[in-house]
Amino acid sequence: YEFELMFINNNKSDLLDTFKLFSKFPFSLVHLLNSFSLYINNKGNELVENTEINKDPEKFIIKLIEMKKDIDLLVEVCFENHVRFIDEKNNGFSSFMSKEESYSILLCKYIDIYMKYRIIGKNDSQIEDDFNDFMSILRYMSNKIWFLYLYNKLLSCRILNESSVNLFAEKLLVTKLRSELGNQL
Repeated sequence: YEFELMFINNNKSDLLDTFKLFSKFPFSLVHLLNSFSLYINNKGNELVENTEINKDPEKFIIKLIEMKKDIDLLVEVCFENHVRFIDEKNNGFSSFMSKEESYSILLCKYIDIYMKYRIIGKNDSQIEDDFNDFMSILRYMSNKIWFLYLYNKLLSCRILNESSVNLFAEKLLVTKLRSELGNQL
């Protein structure tokens, strides 16, 4: 229970100290790993159960990206990128993201909104960072085929309706998606 409180309270220094102590006895890391896994599942469930957020693509994807970045930071700072914690993070996100197919829809809708409105005023570096955030979420989605179908449909509409603000960014995202998913696009 003490570990769960350290995660909930975002007590990075205590988590790092605990990790350093437990890493001297690798068999004891299981307790910390279990708490970490529980923390990821609880954070994911909080996000999903928040009806104010989970129906709005912008709010949901932004919160999901924030959650992913926070957990990545925990793994880096508190667990020194230990392979078992990286694996647990990946398993936790995969488990959480495979529960709902609506995440594909929300990500596609968010990308559509981004390409029409949110990209305005951003420089190339910011756009690249945002696209990397999209890819970091997409990696954990179980139904990438559904994502691609929806993405292609929305991309076609943006191009036909000339509603995309930045065609270079559209090409860059397609290139990133091809790199991530192969030539399925």
